Amino acid sequence: MPVLRRILLAAAVFSLALLAPAGARAVDLDQCANGPAGAPASCTGAAWVSTSITPANSHYLEGDSVPYAVELHDMGTSGTHTLELEYDTTEGSGKHAFDYLTSFDRTETNALPCQSAGICTGSPDETFPIPADPSLQLAFPAVTQIAGNIAIWNGDITNVVYLRGPAAGPTSPEGSGLKTALRITFTVESSNALIAFGGHLASPLDWGVGDTAGAVSGAPYGMRAVAQDSIVLNVARSVDASPLPLADISVALGPRTEESTILGRTITFTAVVTNNGPDTATGVVLSYTLPAGGLDLVSVAPDQGTCANTNPVACELGDLAAGASATVVIVARAIGSGWQVNTAQAGAAQADPVTGQGSNISTLITPVILPPALLAPPPPPPPVFLPPQSKPVLGETVDVAPVKGEVLVRLKGKPKFVPLKRQRRIPVGSTVDARNGSAKLTSATNKRGGVQTATFYRGTFKVLQRGGALTTIELAGGDFKTCETTLAGRSLAGGQSAAKAVQGLWGTGKGKFRTRGRYSSATVRGTVWFVQDRCDGTFTRVRTGTVEVFDFGRNETVALNAGDTYLAERPG
Repeated sequence: MPVLRRILLAAAVFSLALLAPAGARAVDLDQCANGPAGAPASCTGAAWVSTSITPANSHYLEGDSVPYAVELHDMGTSGTHTLELEYDTTEGSGKHAFDYLTSFDRTETNALPCQSAGICTGSPDETFPIPADPSLQLAFPAVTQIAGNIAIWNGDITNVVYLRGPAAGPTSPEGSGLKTALRITFTVESSNALIAFGGHLASPLDWGVGDTAGAVSGAPYGMRAVAQDSIVLNVARSVDASPLPLADISVALGPRTEESTILGRTITFTAVVTNNGPDTATGVVLSYTLPAGGLDLVSVAPDQGTCANTNPVACELGDLAAGASATVVIVARAIGSGWQVNTAQAGAAQADPVTGQGSNISTLITPVILPPALLAPPPPPPPVFLPPQSKPVLGETVDVAPVKGEVLVRLKGKPKFVPLKRQRRIPVGSTVDARNGSAKLTSATNKRGGVQTATFYRGTFKVLQRGGALTTIELAGGDFKTCETTLAGRSLAGGQSAAKAVQGLWGTGKGKFRTRGRYSSATVRGTVWFVQDRCDGTFTRVRTGTVEVFDFGRNETVALNAGDTYLAERPG
């Protein structure tokens, strides 16, 4: 089995700032080195270090929480004290690093921070809830903060407040070199105390593949203790993160030996499990269910791994490299007439880069008819959409199919959205809701049968095509009322930030597609890109390829390459 790429921490300890006055109390920031991937270690004793953490002694993954312990010495027991922490939410290129704080034992559940310094024992004297970070709700889509607590030994925490950065107010969490700082107010019962918490490493499952710390080389971000009782400190630990292994697993059923079968005969099915990457999938499994009373399992044969000869069929297919597939051949006997529905689901040990159920679940319907002497028409098939047999018509119709998660569609002229379960042909002017999934859209490029395809996700959009190959994807579903100004020169309604996200959409594909926001449009020829309507304008980001952005207000076109961003500002 290939070794997973791991979160590797390289800590650099900086000296106390010269601004600290004489007699400053001793403060140290320890972190847990939890051992290499092949020899994990508990966060006890010598695992708590204030020296460098190297690839040889840690194995944190993106999405894990790194345990931290702040040792406080020579404290006065009267009055209150404060400790200020600061962490990098994004590094210089805008990729997300530590996005919020958690409990110290979220990932390392048996962590014992007291063993970092020997100044306390047992369970903490108090835990204080970590406040919600309001900036996470302004992400698109919003990021769910895992609840957690800050713990203290030999004291009591009375308050925790954010001081600056995205967490201090309703501002966008997107940008370069963003930092968040918070202040912990507490009292102590003895001269020595310890405060523990966890730093959550941003995950691509929240922020998108390639947009988190694992995509950055070096260690340009970290966690710091910056002040204690107004004494300026600079006790820092830096972080170098590798990408979280991801594997997009899909399963396709078919072909069958025949479109239907006669009661009593056998029929052969195939299930093809594919790893769409980007990383190697380990521990790939398949569950294949035949309809009880309709089809009886005769045999099952995988081209790799093993399968149990039971219903449901349970297969362990081993590992699949990115782009590789495994095929399972299943023979069943028809023991009941009517429409028989087979269902298959596949998965792997790695996280799926697109959340929610989607192409890793597939179904196949097979009609079983009676012998000629007993022939009777089967009942109607289950109400599912079947793929169209022809191609979309230029300027009139497009094909849309769910790829992952939940996709809804509202046909042109209809008042309500309905679930999209299979590929369906819809008229131009229809609206697709892919906020909780992703949808593949195919449109015509000419009147001779040419087509082009792109996938859109994390947004709602209206499909337009006016006779040419260019297909316009118009952002929809957002509410701009919160962006209306009350009087000229005054702030946005409700005090909301001008950067507040209203609606957005990710796209990837090849062909002549254009996404249109309120203040600009983005025309592509084959790329991965993001368009977001905000209160202060329309924001465009290019992950790969090239995009031409037309700024409506400035009446000019700007060319963006991979890594570039552009904001078409709201007039006035």
